[in-house]
Amino acid sequence: MTYSIIAGDLEPDMPLQVFVNNVAESLTGALAVQLRWKKPDGTVSIVSLTTVVLATGSVKRVWVAGDTDQAGTHYGQIRVTRSNGEYQTFPSDNSWHSWEVHPVLV
Repeated sequence: MTYSIIAGDLEPDMPLQVFVNNVAESLTGALAVQLRWKKPDGTVSIVSLTTVVLATGSVKRVWVAGDTDQAGTHYGQIRVTRSNGEYQTFPSDNSWHSWEVHPVLV
């Protein structure tokens, strides 16, 4: 997935998919869906994601003020808390989701 946004913008939301072996993972019954997010300055945040369509593993980050202030490459992994309290992290293939925040032209 390629996603980029301009620093300070809050639209559009960032769509994310969770897959296992190239098949969209069901998130039905998940207790929580979070993004572990590493920013360009090295800080790590854990934020909640909005579940779009549980059956197909679609989630999105709805940006809030401050989220897109740091220009650069951002990285994240999605952590799902299943109904039994156990965790599952996506992607699980030693990679991560990445997106770019571009600076405002001045």
